[in-house]
Amino acid sequence: MNEQEYQQNQVRERRPAKMSSWPKTVGIITLIFGILGVLKGLSTIASSFFGEMMAKVSNLPPEFYDKWKPFMLGSGVVDILLGLLLFAGSLVLIFRKRFAMFVLMGWALMKIVFGLVGGVFNFIMQREQMPLVIEQQRKAMEKAGGASGAAGADQVADMVGNATEIISTVALFVGLAWLMVLPLFILIWFIRPKIRREMADWKNEG
Repeated sequence: MNEQEYQQNQVRERRPAKMSSWPKTVGIITLIFGILGVLKGLSTIASSFFGEMMAKVSNLPPEFYDKWKPFMLGSGVVDILLGLLLFAGSLVLIFRKRFAMFVLMGWALMKIVFGLVGGVFNFIMQREQMPLVIEQQRKAMEKAGGASGAAGADQVADMVGNATEIISTVALFVGLAWLMVLPLFILIWFIRPKIRREMADWKNEG
């Protein structure tokens, strides 16, 4: 290596590396989802206190909403806490702090676990709700049509019941798949060796 090449290499080493843009892009996206998670949790908690009004609107017994009120409250609290954690992880990622990786990966793992648990409870709640809805429809048809209405109500109830089994099962898997998109993306993104090497050069100090 001659003197000129040596000087050119020295200049390259002193030249600051171009900063990648993905921390800001990913950080802003996850920041938005964190805010939405907090809002979702607040709305879930608020709706749990209006069980009587919801019962009147849906023609379901108030006991149904009273039974599932603890689940709704717990679900709302979890959504708020996970939303705040995602919000915090997004901020430190935007400011290129190394521990952002651990915060966001921790959020992703907890989101998957609580998402699975919440999905199962939602499935059970829907399965319990549908017979009540069908019964309300049956009574309405019987009242409107007399004996012929009662026969038609039985047929409708059977068809709705069978369709509900399929729809609720499909909705469970579709809902879980949608719920897992962001957590799985975060886990896959941060286990990439290229990303981990880049983040290893970040400073934790402000």
